[in-house]
Amino acid sequence: MLTTKKVYLHTLADDVLPMRYSVNTLRRAAQMQRFLKELMQANNVLSDRAGSLELLVLDRSDWYNLSSFQYGLPLNKTKKDPETNLLNATLFVAADYPPKLIQRFNDPFLKAAKEGYKAPGEPRELLDLLAGCEWAHALLLANQEQSHEKWRDEVRVVSGFTQALKAAGHDFLLGQFKLWAKVQKAGGDEAELSDFTYPRCKMPFTTMLYLQGAAWLEALNTRV
Repeated sequence: MLTTKKVYLHTLADDVLPMRYSVNTLRRAAQMQRFLKELMQANNVLSDRAGSLELLVLDRSDWYNLSSFQYGLPLNKTKKDPETNLLNATLFVAADYPPKLIQRFNDPFLKAAKEGYKAPGEPRELLDLLAGCEWAHALLLANQEQSHEKWRDEVRVVSGFTQALKAAGHDFLLGQFKLWAKVQKAGGDEAELSDFTYPRCKMPFTTMLYLQGAAWLEALNTRV
């Protein structure tokens, strides 16, 4: 479990997906926990050798007390248990999405639309799906299965996430995910898959969109 002495967080205990959350974010936190827990139960993805997985749903202030990375884009932190030598993963999800982050999608979405790929929804939907990908990334880390090639990890992450969506009966979200993959690749700035890295916010924003889209399509065996 990640140490959070700098902030006061509420706890929502759960055998499947324990969670801590900022004050006044319970509704959002419970929704995210319920969604991810449903995926975990539909597709048993934690091995017996896995470390733990915890969800943090944080407001802007608490986020920056615990992380220096951009607020809004989901990410993971890991900590090795000195007794078991297992990696324990903590998934950071924002309680809301800042307007400035939402606005950054405008130009890439316009570019994608000109290429014939219209955004199938609002940026918040894409960001929530991205949180789902980071959940699958957290599982990859907890299962000690990460590789030395981040883009290959992202392909495996997407495969795990989309399999869980299908197993949980989220056919609509799976369809949306495929559309968002195409929009991101068409609207982003082209780069090599080997340039993909975690946390995602380390990449230039439009490069991140292109590489996410390319890796997602690779996992879905689809091409733009």
